Amino acid sequence: MALTLRKKVPAVFVSCLFFLLFVALPFSFQRFPSIYPLKVRGHKIKPAADPINATNYHQYIRNIDLANSSFVFNSIFAALRQSASDLFPAGLTYFGGIVPKGTLLYRTGKNEIPKSYEWLAFDSEFSYSFGIRYPSYGRNSSRHWGPLGGPPPKEHLSKGPPKRRHMMEDTNQFFTFRTTRDLDRIIYFDGASAAKSETGEMDTQKLLSDVIGDKLNLTNSTGDDSGVGLERLYAERICQWGKPLGLDGYVRVEVGFELVLCDFLDGSVEVVSNISVKAPNEALGIAPPANKSSEAGWPIAPDGSFLEDQLTPEQKAVLDKEDEWQHLIKKYSSMQGFDWLLAGARHDTGEPKVVLDYRYMVTGINRTEMKTSPFQRRLLNERLTYDDQLQIVDELERSLSKPFDPSQSVEWKLHIEEIMTKFGPMLKMIQNILTAEADLTEKEMAVEVTRYTFNFILRFTDSADSDINTGKRDAIFQYIQSGRPLQTESDYLIWSSIANIVTAVVDTLYSIHQQLLPQVVSPVGENVYRREALHQALNQSRAEITKLLDTLQWAPLTYQCDRKCEWDEICYTPSWGPSPLPWISPTSKTNTSFTYFDANLGRQVVREPLQCVKVDHITK
Repeated sequence: MALTLRKKVPAVFVSCLFFLLFVALPFSFQRFPSIYPLKVRGHKIKPAADPINATNYHQYIRNIDLANSSFVFNSIFAALRQSASDLFPAGLTYFGGIVPKGTLLYRTGKNEIPKSYEWLAFDSEFSYSFGIRYPSYGRNSSRHWGPLGGPPPKEHLSKGPPKRRHMMEDTNQFFTFRTTRDLDRIIYFDGASAAKSETGEMDTQKLLSDVIGDKLNLTNSTGDDSGVGLERLYAERICQWGKPLGLDGYVRVEVGFELVLCDFLDGSVEVVSNISVKAPNEALGIAPPANKSSEAGWPIAPDGSFLEDQLTPEQKAVLDKEDEWQHLIKKYSSMQGFDWLLAGARHDTGEPKVVLDYRYMVTGINRTEMKTSPFQRRLLNERLTYDDQLQIVDELERSLSKPFDPSQSVEWKLHIEEIMTKFGPMLKMIQNILTAEADLTEKEMAVEVTRYTFNFILRFTDSADSDINTGKRDAIFQYIQSGRPLQTESDYLIWSSIANIVTAVVDTLYSIHQQLLPQVVSPVGENVYRREALHQALNQSRAEITKLLDTLQWAPLTYQCDRKCEWDEICYTPSWGPSPLPWISPTSKTNTSFTYFDANLGRQVVREPLQCVKVDHITK
């Protein structure tokens, strides 16, 4: 029997997707009582008298509902992943971790070692793109004075080139640093935490900074309320607060991951190299751009463009020549940006230079009500009280009382990957079959669905035990075993979330199987009653699988490119911060090729499917 499912996600594609993602490449509210506070750092929970096993595991599950369990599950999955962090952009959770000894870090800037906190990139391409700036020539030059990917500042529309920190004479020193020891007191902020936005991506930093300001009686010393100014304020406060706690710094994601190192002079890093990079136009033998300001006699419109009908013949000749240079320059500058995107895409499967200790995760999840949409969910909402915020910071302080040690932590991310790779394709294919746009009889549909459930359920069916709940219990326990003792309340919160997710998945598979298999083995065509029973069973199964997948929100099942990208392309997930591609505010109502404004959510969201991007997309 030939079966044609939706072209959108064929079975082979789903299986290949999960293999590539995990192996080859390696609006309701919910509220439940908090299980916090965490135990004091170093004080482990007393082990249960009897080890957690298949018959008693449910006694140890904490009070967390399915929606919040899904939030925790996805937060662990997205941690230190480029793409998933942009698909779950809200900052909700603080993770402890380390940057191992010998890790290389990069910074492009002035020819001096920072005397306090500063930013370091984990990828050289990230640092190179921020610091090594290509000059802009010709008729488009007046439009290139703004921030990366953004419009020109209004004050520069009709004036000469502005003085700013990205000019080559200020930032052409390319430093490579190396850690001289494990940086073992690192905080990682989840979500799109370097977005410089006000829609939740930076909530974890804002919460911490605001509480620190109150605790230490600090004011805004930067005097700058812009996105860039606020993140410097956050860095200053967090490092000042963290100094007596031994905090080395914190990690965020933009396009690639970055480390805010609190102290460059305490011996934690050493300089490996310091290169004075030649200006790109100088390396190409191209003169600097002409001064095309209104003060120099150039006719410039309010939008920054040149008034062509008022240009002199000499000015036209200058622009014509510079347009040629700009065409050449753009070839190289676009590749600079694409190299940065490539580096970021490598981390869609994770950033190996940071290792997390999940035992001391501190999260706002299960502490306050949150919206179910990952694009609308926020830590700082009207239901999170100031006492809640103080409690979060207190828990962070306790977590920093000793160095983090990931070797003692359960590797929860690998545990979650195993669950997703096992059940993801199965669930997606069941949904596709039940919603198939194909010429299938209802009995054929039931057969195809039970092809996916039959062997899984038979595996856990003991011929000597007729109780189906025993099989369900054993199936659940197989996928929730942690492999090592749970030590902290954070461990129990994560494990409980996984247990609830696996329980929901297994319950749904068993329910669908129990409804459809009897219809498969019975003579459906004999009477109207049996045909109606099959029809109702399919409708119920369709509703159950849809509800489950809507709750799970597993990014790999939803966000993927609709074709295999070519060797010179990447499957691109839009970043909410600076990027070589157009940088758009999450609150903008302008639609782009990669995102669109969702009026119901009140913000930009990522389009489905994702798109394959190559260097020429940056040239446009």
